Amino acid sequence: MIKESKENLGNHDTVVQILRTAVDEFLNYLGTTVDDEESRGKWMMGMCSALADIFLGKTDKYDSSEVWNAPGRIDAYLAELFPFPTTDPKERMQWVFVVFFTKVKELNDFASTPGVLSEQWQKSGAELFREFAMMLLGVPTVFAEEEEPTATMVQESVGLSGRQRAMLERWKDYP
Repeated sequence: MIKESKENLGNHDTVVQILRTAVDEFLNYLGTTVDDEESRGKWMMGMCSALADIFLGKTDKYDSSEVWNAPGRIDAYLAELFPFPTTDPKERMQWVFVVFFTKVKELNDFASTPGVLSEQWQKSGAELFREFAMMLLGVPTVFAEEEEPTATMVQESVGLSGRQRAMLERWKDYP
């Protein structure tokens, strides 16, 4: 009997595909429901819980690394990048995805603003996927290297990475 190979969580393309599928579901959710914060919060926590289980190696669909995709490993690394209010591995991973979906929502809101061109948000979307995929793979990213710059109005209104904020700042006066 030939054993089917599973998608590997150590593969960049697999991680990006997981994130893209989750974002597709999130955007579908936003497009088919009345968006109130309570309902969105419940939906997000369900999705964040499922994603946490995937990246903690608790699902059979993906081939995971016991060295990386395990409680106390991936979540501890990510806790160095984000100030988590918990030490529980699953809760830490859920918070990573809460941050991710919050950034997706903010970028979606920006992209939906009348007069905003696709060139103004597409690069930021690609960067968002790249940054989170790299973090989930354990590769240092801009988040790990950022300093606390003085926030501008664009940066305060759109919670993106430093490079994404800088790009949006350049576009803020575009006609």
